[in-house]
Amino acid sequence: MRAPDSRPGSRWRRRSAVSRTPPRGTQALHDRLAQWRTVAGGIAGPFEAWLALRGLRTLPLRIARQSETALRVAGWLARHPRVTAVYYPGLAGRARAVAERQMRGGFGPLLSFELDGDGPAADAVVAASRIIRLSVGIESPDDLLADLEQALAAKA
Repeated sequence: MRAPDSRPGSRWRRRSAVSRTPPRGTQALHDRLAQWRTVAGGIAGPFEAWLALRGLRTLPLRIARQSETALRVAGWLARHPRVTAVYYPGLAGRARAVAERQMRGGFGPLLSFELDGDGPAADAVVAASRIIRLSVGIESPDDLLADLEQALAAKA
């Protein structure tokens, strides 16, 4: 029975099967690869790799749709009488110029807003809403706007 290092074509066959040390000059590469595997984890299986590839293929479409929907929702919120402030980089203002330089192809799905009134008024809106987060996805903007309209109509 042969030692694993002595199989034909092995890069390691000239080294001792006992020492299992890499050839001279490759230790730094070996250390970098070992560190990468420690940090990034093992090698993905075929199904996991396929899922990741499938997700990456649709990523530009999803990001574009999320940004379009978030911009529409932010604009709607900015016009609503109960909303006192909307924080979204795609709205007109000082932040838009910076966002245009840094965020090519859209402004992303995250936005936040402030309501008129106090804490109980905000709690009433949250309690009346089917959503608590406002990280826009690829769902229909009309569905989000209808839910927000219904929630903002709630009184404390």
